[in-house]
Amino acid sequence: MLNFISESDVKEFIVVTESGILYEMQKRNPDKVLYTLYPSQPEHDCVNMKKNNLENIYNALLTEQPELLMDEKLRQQALVPIQRMLEMS
Repeated sequence: MLNFISESDVKEFIVVTESGILYEMQKRNPDKVLYTLYPSQPEHDCVNMKKNNLENIYNALLTEQPELLMDEKLRQQALVPIQRMLEMS
């Protein structure tokens, strides 16, 4: 998403993401206008997302913990938006 905006010739975007990514987008692309649903309202950020960091991700991949179990139908439904995001990246 960061690269897409940087590499695009388009000058205006509607962005729906958390404030940390929005901040980085604005910093990398000062010449572009980014519209968001919740400007300057960090209470709309996902609290759990802020707990993620490289060390936690590394340890999770290394130890395969914590294990996440979910219904197969739910897993398939959740996979659809992830695949769409990857296709656009």
